[in-house]
Amino acid sequence: VILWKRDIDKWSDHMHGFRAGPPDLPFRLVTDGDRVYVTMGIDQPVTALDAATGKTLLTYKGSQHTRQIIHTRETLIMLLGDSQVAIHLKRRGQNESPHRVILAADRKTGDILWRKEVSVKTLLPLVVSGDSLLYQTDANLVCLKLKSGDRKWSIPHPCRMPRVRGGAWQWASPTLAACKGIVYVADFKTLAAFSIDDGKALWNSSSAAGFCS
Repeated sequence: VILWKRDIDKWSDHMHGFRAGPPDLPFRLVTDGDRVYVTMGIDQPVTALDAATGKTLLTYKGSQHTRQIIHTRETLIMLLGDSQVAIHLKRRGQNESPHRVILAADRKTGDILWRKEVSVKTLLPLVVSGDSLLYQTDANLVCLKLKSGDRKWSIPHPCRMPRVRGGAWQWASPTLAACKGIVYVADFKTLAAFSIDDGKALWNSSSAAGFCS
């Protein structure tokens, strides 16, 4: 039984091949039980829908080009900016500068709580653990204070990305997960664990890439 249905404008772009991403699509559909948070198109702002009826409740201003949505307590955390492929192409000579931003908003009202410009090399996914928000770039692992967006710590941790020539960079993304005070970082060579309190390295082992994930 279909309860409701909403049309989505555009969910991919011409810069990706068949089964080749974008890697951020799975990170753009979130629910808290009463609401569904989703981008209604590949570059559209985040919209809150009534989970029972599908009706639009709220559109979050300034959230266009969202690549990831995180719901935590009464806050939505959103990673905004150009896609991974677009960033690569702009580096190769397009005039417009690529960018990425982390935006925190009140989930009920849409009021912006804080906004932080981050490195264009910020990778998916971001993760929340307790009062911390963590993300990685190609060179660093970074921890922010969830309430304010202020930096808690940053440590060098190079991320081994797929070679551009191989094409995997179009869809592949490293893995970041957190549980019980530990953040786990896996690229396409190494899995490493760090303390969320201070960024101290705990252990590491080998890892490998998944298929289209």
